[in-house]
Amino acid sequence: MRNVLALSLILFGISSFLKTNPSTQVYGEVAQGFFVPGLALIFLLSYFLSVWFLKVIDQPPLMIYILSMTVKMLASLTLLLVYLLNHFGPQNEGALVFVILYLIFEILEIRRFLSILRPDSRENHSE
Repeated sequence: MRNVLALSLILFGISSFLKTNPSTQVYGEVAQGFFVPGLALIFLLSYFLSVWFLKVIDQPPLMIYILSMTVKMLASLTLLLVYLLNHFGPQNEGALVFVILYLIFEILEIRRFLSILRPDSRENHSE
């Protein structure tokens, strides 16, 4: 969860930097005004949902992870659809911004999943 918050702040800072340059201003505005907050909220809610699923549903952690990824994917695609419906036209800079931000958030999520699969080295050492 801390990673998502830290990444959101970093992406917000990068989008602020993009807004200062006239040639990339539209990308920064779209990222800052719509996608960074939306994706951060989706990924945080998905995290809390997966923690809740682990307590409520009697399934292995892999199934809970896949379920939360499915919910996250559907919510993110809904966010993109809402953006595209509100900004219908030939110049959809937001679609590119969305794909890049989603890729960054998803890489972070895969890293979190891989850390769950790795055995803790401290538990394997007998004292």
